[in-house]
Amino acid sequence: MVSNSGLEVDKAMIHVIRDLPTPINLRTLRGFLGHAGFYRRTALDAFNDFKEALKQALVLQPPDYNLPFEIMCDASDFAIGALLSQIRDKKPVAIYDASTTLGDAQINYSITEKELLAPVNNYSSSSSRLTSCPACTSGQGCDGSVLLADTPTFTGEQNAFSNRNSIRGMDVIETIKSAVEAACNAIVSCADILALATRDGVVLSGGPSWTVPLGRRDARTASQSAANSNLPLASSSLSTLITSFQNQGLNLRDLVALSGAHTFGLARCVTFRNRIYNDTNIQPAFAATRRATCPQSGGAGDLAPLDVTTPNAFDNAYYINLMSRRGLLHSDQELFNNGSADSIVRGYANNRAAFFRDFVASMVKMGNIAPLTGSNGEIRRVCSRVN
Repeated sequence: MVSNSGLEVDKAMIHVIRDLPTPINLRTLRGFLGHAGFYRRTALDAFNDFKEALKQALVLQPPDYNLPFEIMCDASDFAIGALLSQIRDKKPVAIYDASTTLGDAQINYSITEKELLAPVNNYSSSSSRLTSCPACTSGQGCDGSVLLADTPTFTGEQNAFSNRNSIRGMDVIETIKSAVEAACNAIVSCADILALATRDGVVLSGGPSWTVPLGRRDARTASQSAANSNLPLASSSLSTLITSFQNQGLNLRDLVALSGAHTFGLARCVTFRNRIYNDTNIQPAFAATRRATCPQSGGAGDLAPLDVTTPNAFDNAYYINLMSRRGLLHSDQELFNNGSADSIVRGYANNRAAFFRDFVASMVKMGNIAPLTGSNGEIRRVCSRVN
Protein backbone atom coordinates (compact mmCIF):
# COMPACT_ATOMS: atom_id res chain seq x y z
CA MET A 1 0.00 0.00 0.00
CA VAL A 2 1.02 3.66 -0.38
CA SER A 3 1.66 5.68 2.77
CA ASN A 4 3.47 8.85 3.78
CA SER A 5 6.64 6.73 3.98
CA GLY A 6 6.21 5.38 0.43
CA LEU A 7 5.35 1.79 -0.58
CA GLU A 8 4.78 -0.50 2.41
CA VAL A 9 3.45 -3.99 3.03
CA ASP A 10 -0.10 -4.03 4.30
CA LYS A 11 0.35 -5.28 7.87
CA ALA A 12 -3.24 -6.50 7.94
CA MET A 13 -2.44 -8.91 5.13
CA ILE A 14 0.64 -10.13 7.02
CA HIS A 15 -1.56 -11.09 9.96
CA VAL A 16 -3.95 -12.91 7.63
CA ILE A 17 -1.17 -15.01 6.14
CA ARG A 18 0.54 -15.57 9.49
CA ASP A 19 -2.65 -16.84 11.12
CA LEU A 20 -3.69 -19.14 8.27
CA PRO A 21 -4.40 -22.62 9.71
CA THR A 22 -2.66 -25.67 8.27
CA PRO A 23 -4.91 -27.15 5.54
CA ILE A 24 -6.51 -30.35 6.79
CA ASN A 25 -9.20 -30.95 4.17
CA LEU A 26 -10.27 -29.87 0.69
CA ARG A 27 -12.10 -26.75 1.90
CA THR A 28 -9.19 -25.36 3.94
CA LEU A 29 -6.75 -26.26 1.14
CA ARG A 30 -8.85 -24.23 -1.34
CA GLY A 31 -8.82 -21.36 1.13
CA PHE A 32 -5.05 -21.45 1.38
CA LEU A 33 -4.67 -21.56 -2.41
CA GLY A 34 -6.99 -18.57 -2.71
CA HIS A 35 -4.78 -16.52 -0.42
CA ALA A 36 -1.66 -17.76 -2.17
CA GLY A 37 -3.15 -16.80 -5.53
CA PHE A 38 -3.25 -13.18 -4.37
CA TYR A 39 0.56 -13.26 -4.21
CA ARG A 40 1.07 -15.50 -7.24
CA ARG A 41 3.02 -12.93 -9.26
CA THR A 42 5.46 -12.20 -6.44
CA ALA A 43 5.73 -15.88 -5.58
CA LEU A 44 6.38 -16.78 -9.23
CA ASP A 45 9.13 -14.18 -9.49
CA ALA A 46 10.74 -15.49 -6.30
CA PHE A 47 10.49 -19.07 -7.56
CA ASN A 48 12.11 -18.18 -10.88
CA ASP A 49 14.91 -16.35 -9.07
CA PHE A 50 15.42 -19.45 -6.94
CA LYS A 51 15.61 -21.65 -10.05
CA GLU A 52 18.16 -19.35 -11.67
CA ALA A 53 20.32 -19.48 -8.54
CA LEU A 54 20.22 -23.27 -8.56
CA LYS A 55 21.30 -23.33 -12.21
CA GLN A 56 24.50 -21.42 -11.47
CA ALA A 57 27.60 -23.60 -11.27
CA LEU A 58 29.29 -23.66 -7.88
CA VAL A 59 32.65 -21.94 -8.19
CA LEU A 60 35.13 -24.01 -6.20
CA GLN A 61 38.29 -22.47 -4.82
CA PRO A 62 41.62 -24.12 -3.96
CA PRO A 63 42.10 -24.73 -0.23
CA ASP A 64 44.11 -22.36 1.95
CA TYR A 65 45.86 -24.68 4.41
CA ASN A 66 46.55 -21.78 6.76
CA LEU A 67 42.83 -21.45 7.49
CA PRO A 68 40.45 -23.87 9.26
CA PHE A 69 37.98 -25.92 7.25
CA GLU A 70 34.23 -26.12 7.85
CA ILE A 71 31.74 -28.79 6.84
CA MET A 72 28.09 -27.94 6.16
CA CYS A 73 26.01 -31.11 5.98
CA ASP A 74 22.47 -32.19 5.33
CA ALA A 75 20.64 -35.49 5.07
CA SER A 76 17.28 -36.65 3.78
CA ASP A 77 15.57 -40.00 3.72
CA PHE A 78 17.29 -40.90 0.46
CA ALA A 79 20.52 -38.90 0.12
CA ILE A 80 23.23 -37.04 2.02
CA GLY A 81 25.29 -34.05 1.01
CA ALA A 82 27.99 -31.81 2.39
CA LEU A 83 30.07 -28.81 1.46
CA LEU A 84 33.70 -28.35 2.48
CA SER A 85 34.35 -24.63 2.89
CA GLN A 86 36.47 -21.95 4.51
CA ILE A 87 35.77 -18.42 5.68
CA ARG A 88 37.82 -15.82 3.81
CA ASP A 89 37.31 -12.09 4.28
CA LYS A 90 34.27 -12.93 6.42
CA LYS A 91 32.61 -14.76 3.51
CA PRO A 92 32.19 -18.53 2.99
CA VAL A 93 34.24 -20.01 0.14
CA ALA A 94 33.40 -23.42 -1.32
CA ILE A 95 36.32 -25.84 -1.56
CA TYR A 96 34.59 -29.10 -2.44
CA ASP A 97 31.04 -30.45 -2.53
CA ALA A 98 29.92 -34.03 -2.31
CA SER A 99 26.61 -35.86 -2.30
CA THR A 100 25.48 -39.41 -2.68
CA THR A 101 22.29 -41.41 -2.60
CA LEU A 102 21.89 -43.81 0.28
CA GLY A 103 22.22 -47.53 -0.24
CA ASP A 104 19.53 -50.03 0.65
CA ALA A 105 20.97 -50.59 4.12
CA GLN A 106 21.64 -46.88 4.76
CA ILE A 107 18.05 -45.92 3.96
CA ASN A 108 17.08 -47.88 7.08
CA TYR A 109 19.43 -45.83 9.27
CA SER A 110 17.92 -43.66 11.96
CA ILE A 111 17.80 -39.89 11.43
CA THR A 112 20.79 -39.45 13.74
CA GLU A 113 22.82 -42.05 11.85
CA LYS A 114 22.05 -40.40 8.51
CA GLU A 115 23.07 -37.00 9.87
CA LEU A 116 26.34 -38.49 11.17
CA LEU A 117 27.00 -40.20 7.85
CA ALA A 118 27.00 -36.86 6.01
CA PRO A 119 30.19 -35.41 7.60
CA VAL A 120 31.92 -38.81 7.40
CA ASN A 121 31.05 -38.99 3.70
CA ASN A 122 32.37 -35.46 3.17
CA TYR A 123 35.63 -36.17 4.96
CA SER A 124 36.07 -39.37 3.00
CA SER A 125 35.35 -37.92 -0.43
CA SER A 126 37.40 -34.77 0.15
CA SER A 127 40.31 -36.51 1.83
CA SER A 128 42.54 -36.00 -1.20
CA ARG A 129 42.31 -32.28 -0.49
CA LEU A 130 43.12 -32.76 3.16
CA THR A 131 45.57 -35.62 3.47
CA SER A 132 48.18 -37.37 1.39
CA CYS A 133 46.78 -40.91 1.51
CA PRO A 134 44.38 -43.04 3.55
CA ALA A 135 46.89 -44.85 5.74
CA CYS A 136 48.24 -44.81 9.27
CA THR A 137 50.59 -41.87 9.74
CA SER A 138 51.44 -42.59 13.35
CA GLY A 139 54.70 -43.79 14.79
CA GLN A 140 52.98 -45.85 17.49
CA GLY A 141 50.36 -47.77 15.54
CA CYS A 142 46.74 -46.99 14.70
CA ASP A 143 45.90 -45.33 18.00
CA GLY A 144 45.00 -41.79 16.95
CA SER A 145 48.25 -40.41 18.34
CA VAL A 146 48.85 -38.47 15.13
CA LEU A 147 45.79 -36.33 15.94
CA LEU A 148 47.36 -34.93 19.11
CA ALA A 149 48.38 -31.33 18.48
CA ASP A 150 51.64 -29.82 19.67
CA THR A 151 51.53 -27.60 22.76
CA PRO A 152 54.23 -25.62 24.57
CA THR A 153 54.79 -28.67 26.80
CA PHE A 154 54.02 -31.49 24.34
CA THR A 155 55.50 -32.49 20.98
CA GLY A 156 53.35 -34.80 18.88
CA GLU A 157 53.78 -36.51 15.51
CA GLN A 158 52.25 -33.95 13.18
CA ASN A 159 55.63 -32.39 12.44
CA ALA A 160 57.50 -35.64 11.90
CA PHE A 161 59.41 -35.73 8.61
CA SER A 162 56.74 -37.67 6.70
CA ASN A 163 53.84 -35.73 8.23
CA ARG A 164 55.08 -32.13 8.23
CA ASN A 165 52.91 -29.90 6.03
CA SER A 166 51.37 -33.08 4.62
CA ILE A 167 48.58 -34.37 6.84
CA ARG A 168 45.74 -31.89 7.08
CA GLY A 169 42.04 -31.72 7.85
CA MET A 170 42.38 -32.32 11.58
CA ASP A 171 39.50 -29.88 12.13
CA VAL A 172 37.33 -32.06 9.87
CA ILE A 173 37.98 -35.04 12.13
CA GLU A 174 37.03 -32.83 15.09
CA THR A 175 33.74 -31.99 13.37
CA ILE A 176 32.95 -35.66 12.94
CA LYS A 177 34.00 -36.39 16.50
CA SER A 178 31.74 -33.62 17.85
CA ALA A 179 28.77 -35.07 15.99
CA VAL A 180 29.54 -38.58 17.24
CA GLU A 181 29.97 -37.35 20.82
CA ALA A 182 26.59 -35.63 20.66
CA ALA A 183 24.97 -38.92 19.67
CA CYS A 184 26.92 -41.33 21.90
CA ASN A 185 29.22 -39.74 24.42
CA ALA A 186 32.63 -41.32 25.16
CA ILE A 187 31.96 -44.48 23.12
CA VAL A 188 33.69 -44.12 19.74
CA SER A 189 37.41 -43.37 19.70
CA CYS A 190 39.17 -40.96 17.37
CA ALA A 191 41.25 -43.91 16.15
CA ASP A 192 38.11 -45.78 15.08
CA ILE A 193 36.72 -42.66 13.38
CA LEU A 194 39.91 -42.44 11.30
CA ALA A 195 39.71 -46.11 10.38
CA LEU A 196 36.05 -45.88 9.36
CA ALA A 197 36.52 -42.65 7.40
CA THR A 198 39.43 -44.23 5.53
CA ARG A 199 37.36 -47.27 4.57
CA ASP A 200 34.40 -45.12 3.46
CA GLY A 201 36.72 -42.84 1.48
CA VAL A 202 38.04 -45.82 -0.43
CA VAL A 203 34.53 -47.14 -1.12
CA LEU A 204 33.14 -43.77 -2.23
CA SER A 205 36.09 -43.39 -4.60
CA GLY A 206 35.32 -46.67 -6.34
CA GLY A 207 37.46 -48.99 -4.26
CA PRO A 208 36.68 -52.11 -2.22
CA SER A 209 34.91 -52.29 1.12
CA TRP A 210 35.84 -54.27 4.20
CA THR A 211 34.76 -54.83 7.77
CA VAL A 212 36.74 -52.50 10.02
CA PRO A 213 37.63 -54.10 13.35
CA LEU A 214 36.47 -51.63 16.00
CA GLY A 215 37.16 -51.11 19.68
CA ARG A 216 40.45 -49.22 19.44
CA ARG A 217 41.16 -46.71 22.14
CA ASP A 218 43.08 -43.47 21.80
CA ALA A 219 46.68 -43.00 22.90
CA ARG A 220 47.49 -40.54 25.66
CA THR A 221 50.96 -39.98 24.21
CA ALA A 222 52.67 -39.48 20.87
CA SER A 223 56.27 -39.81 19.75
CA GLN A 224 57.78 -37.67 17.01
CA SER A 225 61.00 -39.67 17.17
CA ALA A 226 59.08 -42.94 16.68
CA ALA A 227 57.25 -41.42 13.71
CA ASN A 228 60.55 -40.31 12.20
CA SER A 229 61.96 -43.81 12.66
CA ASN A 230 58.93 -45.82 11.54
CA LEU A 231 57.42 -43.80 8.70
CA PRO A 232 59.24 -44.10 5.35
CA LEU A 233 60.12 -40.99 3.35
CA ALA A 234 59.25 -40.15 -0.25
CA SER A 235 62.95 -40.58 -1.05
CA SER A 236 63.20 -44.09 0.46
CA SER A 237 64.78 -46.94 -1.48
CA LEU A 238 63.04 -50.29 -1.91
CA SER A 239 65.26 -51.93 0.72
CA THR A 240 64.43 -49.16 3.20
CA LEU A 241 60.72 -49.53 2.49
CA ILE A 242 60.87 -53.30 2.96
CA THR A 243 62.72 -52.94 6.28
CA SER A 244 60.32 -50.26 7.50
CA PHE A 245 57.30 -52.44 6.77
CA GLN A 246 58.91 -55.58 8.17
CA ASN A 247 59.51 -53.74 11.44
CA GLN A 248 55.73 -53.38 11.70
CA GLY A 249 55.02 -57.02 10.86
CA LEU A 250 54.16 -56.29 7.21
CA ASN A 251 55.68 -58.12 4.25
CA LEU A 252 56.58 -57.18 0.66
CA ARG A 253 53.07 -57.85 -0.65
CA ASP A 254 51.62 -55.66 2.10
CA LEU A 255 54.05 -52.92 1.08
CA VAL A 256 53.05 -53.02 -2.57
CA ALA A 257 49.32 -53.36 -1.86
CA LEU A 258 49.20 -50.52 0.69
CA SER A 259 51.25 -48.28 -1.60
CA GLY A 260 48.31 -48.59 -3.98
CA ALA A 261 46.57 -46.02 -1.77
CA HIS A 262 48.60 -43.55 -3.84
CA THR A 263 46.07 -44.11 -6.59
CA PHE A 264 44.24 -41.30 -4.79
CA GLY A 265 45.44 -38.02 -3.33
CA LEU A 266 48.03 -35.29 -3.80
CA ALA A 267 51.68 -34.73 -2.97
CA ARG A 268 53.67 -31.54 -2.38
CA CYS A 269 56.32 -30.40 -4.83
CA VAL A 270 59.05 -30.67 -2.18
CA THR A 271 58.42 -34.43 -1.93
CA PHE A 272 58.96 -35.17 -5.63
CA ARG A 273 61.19 -32.32 -6.84
CA ASN A 274 64.39 -34.35 -6.72
CA ARG A 275 62.75 -37.19 -8.67
CA ILE A 276 61.50 -35.09 -11.59
CA TYR A 277 64.81 -33.25 -11.98
CA ASN A 278 67.37 -35.93 -11.12
CA ASP A 279 65.96 -39.47 -11.42
CA THR A 280 66.65 -41.33 -14.65
CA ASN A 281 63.91 -43.99 -14.36
CA ILE A 282 61.17 -41.48 -15.21
CA GLN A 283 59.20 -40.94 -18.41
CA PRO A 284 60.51 -37.69 -19.98
CA ALA A 285 57.06 -36.34 -20.89
CA PHE A 286 55.78 -37.02 -17.38
CA ALA A 287 58.80 -35.28 -15.84
CA ALA A 288 58.26 -32.26 -18.08
CA THR A 289 54.61 -32.02 -17.08
CA ARG A 290 55.45 -32.09 -13.39
CA ARG A 291 58.30 -29.58 -13.79
CA ALA A 292 55.78 -27.08 -15.19
CA THR A 293 54.17 -26.79 -11.77
CA CYS A 294 57.14 -27.70 -9.55
CA PRO A 295 60.14 -25.40 -10.12
CA GLN A 296 63.65 -26.27 -9.01
CA SER A 297 63.41 -23.64 -6.29
CA GLY A 298 60.31 -22.31 -4.56
CA GLY A 299 56.80 -23.69 -4.82
CA ALA A 300 57.42 -26.31 -2.15
CA GLY A 301 53.73 -26.56 -1.34
CA ASP A 302 52.47 -26.79 -4.93
CA LEU A 303 50.41 -29.96 -5.35
CA ALA A 304 50.32 -32.69 -7.98
CA PRO A 305 48.21 -35.87 -8.14
CA LEU A 306 49.91 -39.06 -7.03
CA ASP A 307 48.04 -40.84 -9.83
CA VAL A 308 48.24 -38.79 -13.02
CA THR A 309 45.72 -40.98 -14.84
CA THR A 310 42.70 -41.15 -12.53
CA PRO A 311 43.54 -38.88 -9.56
CA ASN A 312 40.07 -39.00 -7.98
CA ALA A 313 39.32 -42.69 -8.41
CA PHE A 314 40.48 -45.63 -6.36
CA ASP A 315 41.63 -48.14 -8.96
CA ASN A 316 44.78 -49.91 -10.15
CA ALA A 317 46.02 -47.10 -12.45
CA TYR A 318 48.81 -46.38 -9.93
CA TYR A 319 50.50 -49.66 -10.88
CA ILE A 320 49.99 -49.08 -14.60
CA ASN A 321 51.68 -45.70 -14.13
CA LEU A 322 54.64 -47.35 -12.40
CA MET A 323 55.10 -49.72 -15.33
CA SER A 324 55.36 -46.69 -17.65
CA ARG A 325 57.78 -44.92 -15.25
CA ARG A 326 55.20 -42.35 -14.15
CA GLY A 327 55.41 -42.84 -10.40
CA LEU A 328 55.35 -39.40 -8.78
CA LEU A 329 57.48 -40.15 -5.73
CA HIS A 330 60.90 -41.79 -5.82
CA SER A 331 59.59 -44.33 -3.30
CA ASP A 332 56.68 -45.11 -5.66
CA GLN A 333 58.88 -45.91 -8.65
CA GLU A 334 61.15 -48.03 -6.44
CA LEU A 335 58.36 -50.60 -6.45
CA PHE A 336 58.92 -51.13 -10.18
CA ASN A 337 62.61 -50.69 -10.88
CA ASN A 338 64.01 -54.14 -11.69
CA GLY A 339 63.56 -55.28 -8.10
CA SER A 340 61.75 -57.88 -6.02
CA ALA A 341 58.43 -55.99 -6.13
CA ASP A 342 58.18 -55.86 -9.94
CA SER A 343 56.13 -59.02 -10.32
CA ILE A 344 53.58 -57.90 -7.73
CA VAL A 345 53.20 -54.51 -9.40
CA ARG A 346 52.74 -56.20 -12.77
CA GLY A 347 50.11 -58.52 -11.28
CA TYR A 348 48.10 -55.65 -9.80
CA ALA A 349 48.36 -53.62 -13.02
CA ASN A 350 46.82 -56.53 -14.92
CA ASN A 351 44.27 -57.59 -12.29
CA ARG A 352 42.37 -54.93 -10.36
CA ALA A 353 40.43 -57.54 -8.40
CA ALA A 354 43.69 -59.02 -7.09
CA PHE A 355 44.84 -55.57 -5.97
CA PHE A 356 41.52 -54.87 -4.21
CA ARG A 357 41.65 -58.25 -2.45
CA ASP A 358 45.20 -57.79 -1.20
CA PHE A 359 44.65 -54.13 -0.30
CA VAL A 360 41.73 -55.08 1.95
CA ALA A 361 43.74 -57.82 3.67
CA SER A 362 46.70 -55.49 4.21
CA MET A 363 44.51 -52.64 5.51
CA VAL A 364 43.00 -54.93 8.14
CA LYS A 365 46.47 -56.20 8.99
CA MET A 366 47.85 -52.66 9.31
CA GLY A 367 44.85 -51.55 11.35
CA ASN A 368 45.74 -54.20 13.92
CA ILE A 369 49.23 -52.84 14.54
CA ALA A 370 49.54 -52.20 18.28
CA PRO A 371 45.92 -51.21 18.95
CA LEU A 372 45.02 -49.97 22.42
CA THR A 373 42.13 -51.94 23.89
CA GLY A 374 40.60 -52.75 27.25
CA SER A 375 41.72 -50.26 29.88
CA ASN A 376 44.69 -49.02 27.86
CA GLY A 377 44.49 -45.50 26.50
CA GLU A 378 41.23 -43.57 26.58
CA ILE A 379 38.28 -42.39 24.50
CA ARG A 380 39.16 -38.78 23.79
CA ARG A 381 36.40 -36.20 23.93
CA VAL A 382 38.43 -33.96 21.64
CA CYS A 383 40.76 -35.68 19.19
CA SER A 384 43.53 -33.06 19.33
CA ARG A 385 44.15 -33.38 23.08
CA VAL A 386 44.00 -35.94 25.84
CA ASN A 387 41.12 -35.83 28.29
